[in-house]
Amino acid sequence: MLQILKTVFLVMLIAACANGPELNYDYLLDRDYSLLKTYRWYDDVYSSKEAEYRSYNASDKRVRTYIDRELIAKGYRLLNEGKSDFLINYHISKQERYSNSQFNDYYDRGMHGAVSTGTMGTAVAVGYSSGNNEPRTYKEGTVVIDILATADNKIIWRGIAEGRLPKELSQAKRNHIANELAKEMLAEFPPK
Repeated sequence: MLQILKTVFLVMLIAACANGPELNYDYLLDRDYSLLKTYRWYDDVYSSKEAEYRSYNASDKRVRTYIDRELIAKGYRLLNEGKSDFLINYHISKQERYSNSQFNDYYDRGMHGAVSTGTMGTAVAVGYSSGNNEPRTYKEGTVVIDILATADNKIIWRGIAEGRLPKELSQAKRNHIANELAKEMLAEFPPK
């Protein structure tokens, strides 16, 4: 019985860790990424309505802080003026999603379990049923980080993170998420 409980706990722990963002990357193969040494923020070079909006948004400072931290740790240097080797741009979006998936309609809400014995041994099963078919809403976020070569203004690397957002997003939680995303996404830059 103790072994079964350990197994159930391990499965629950793995499932909890699997809820992180889905990360995807794309990049040009015909570039020598070792030549990239300096960078600037796209919004600081090219003015736009989006750049103007970002300058008044607290999220922009948060994004820049954590991305700068990761790039500087990798040996890149942020320039405040002049021409850099590459530009950084980002996009953040949030959408409300609906889900009405239900494992089954047979049980009422609550814990359910069963024990069975047979010629091959004994088995124990434990499960939980939410007991309703009402649609559930949740928020899903997407972060895109683009790296553009200043030599030809082409996107040479893109990282995308998508995932379900927590219901409560305190200031501390926002900072934690931004920090972790910057680390995870830029771990694959430059491509090897």
